Amino acid sequence: MFNIVLALLLGLGVGIIASLIGVGGGFLLVPLLHILMGMNIHKAIGTSLFVIVFIALTATISYYRKNLILFKIGLFFEIGSIPGSVLGSLVSKYLPSNILRLIFSCLLFYVAYKMWKGKEIKSETNKEKESYREVNLKKIFMLIGSGSIAGFLSGLLGIGGGVVKVPMMVSLFYIPIHYAVATSEFMITITASTGLLVHTFLQNVDFTAGIILVPSTIIGSYTGSRIAVRVKRRVLRRIFSIAVTLISIRLIVETLLSI
Repeated sequence: MFNIVLALLLGLGVGIIASLIGVGGGFLLVPLLHILMGMNIHKAIGTSLFVIVFIALTATISYYRKNLILFKIGLFFEIGSIPGSVLGSLVSKYLPSNILRLIFSCLLFYVAYKMWKGKEIKSETNKEKESYREVNLKKIFMLIGSGSIAGFLSGLLGIGGGVVKVPMMVSLFYIPIHYAVATSEFMITITASTGLLVHTFLQNVDFTAGIILVPSTIIGSYTGSRIAVRVKRRVLRRIFSIAVTLISIRLIVETLLSI
């Protein structure tokens, strides 16, 4: 009974945080399943992906109803992200992960700082306000290239792509934070589903635990997305900044423990 109650609370909290800031939630779910629920780390990763699919899908539906998802941008980002993730996973076997994690942690601290201090760009005309929606040939190549980098880092360091994609969309493509978060959830639905298929084949998914977690994560995800659309842009950027800082601290701790 205790484990079921713990799982329900865990799912609720992860669902809220993940959909609120546009990440998968694996950075929270994997260690919590492993440490609190006593799950094998490989099972924790696979089961996390099973749950993340429902978190992202619920958030995507909610954000779609608010017309916040930039589907074209998300799809072109994913075209680069998926092969980038595969390449990153392969390269990770040959590079010193501890040094990479420390370097990336520093990068995340910088991203968190920029997101915290960043100012929204104010446009004077409706055309300028909607310019981030436009997709031309140059932008397509930029989106695919950026997606490749985000996917590569995700595969290389074992982190969710949303942590990288949201800041990229905001800083490189001047996409407002609410749209970036919503579009990130749409992309996570695609990448998490792909990863889930692989881990299901490897028998790394505890479907019983996943099914217990899913109802509360759906409630949490819906709640988080509802909160996000009501939060001011500056506040949402700062919430994302705090989350990224916590992720970078986790990477540093993992690195120090593995030395």
